[in-house]
Amino acid sequence: MTVKGTHLKNKTEINGVEQIRMDLLSYDEIKSCLDTAKPDVVVHTAAISDANYCQENKKRSRQINTISAAELAGLCADRDVRFAHISSDLVFDGNHPFYDETSELNPISFYGEQKAEAESEVRSRNDAAIIFRLPLMYGDAPAYSRNFFGAFIKSLKVGERLSLFTDEYRTPTSSKTASESILQFIDSSEPILHLGGPERISRYDFGILMCEILKLDADLIDGKLQSEVPMPAPRPKDISFDISKAQALGYKPLSLKEEFEDLKGIM
Repeated sequence: MTVKGTHLKNKTEINGVEQIRMDLLSYDEIKSCLDTAKPDVVVHTAAISDANYCQENKKRSRQINTISAAELAGLCADRDVRFAHISSDLVFDGNHPFYDETSELNPISFYGEQKAEAESEVRSRNDAAIIFRLPLMYGDAPAYSRNFFGAFIKSLKVGERLSLFTDEYRTPTSSKTASESILQFIDSSEPILHLGGPERISRYDFGILMCEILKLDADLIDGKLQSEVPMPAPRPKDISFDISKAQALGYKPLSLKEEFEDLKGIM
């Protein structure tokens, strides 16, 4: 299997992966990239995923999160290229967990709205596309990445205190499990699949378990309520996934403890 990746500013060197520069704000560059790479499958993972940034920069973030995704889906349909779009648990309102693939979308933040709109536009322009909804993610990442997991570990290692919500629940999964599972189900006839982890957990308890397994100082973590930390983007209380459909197809996510044990050697 030949794999090609795209980048804009931050080029990640991955063994055996050719990198192609592409600006998602340019329709012509997206089209040129597809015509140059001639892929059989496109997995669209790019997004501005900082919900607070999206809340304050709605126009620019919508261009990336919604419009470019729709354009890419349409161009793939024109070329008979299999298209997989990555969506988010934030398309839900947090009031009716556990959410399955048929649950009503009702986002409460601009980021969630953009991802929900992207799902609709992707399916409208490419009815053969598959949408993978992913939850809170963790795992190894490049140094330039703004993923929360790496930032937490870095802060704890230098003795900085962290505040984590005790009343926000997710079903997190690792980037490794998610990426392997996307490849596993890329040819599925299902239009949407939830690839969450097997455990519902608060951000606070997630942090405490992380410290326990990775031998970090859990005393540096303070539990907070969402209401105690005002932020631009509203946050749903509980957007835990129902992953039974994916499990019936062979999805076997590891427990958080198993995933953290696996990460010991690289963190």
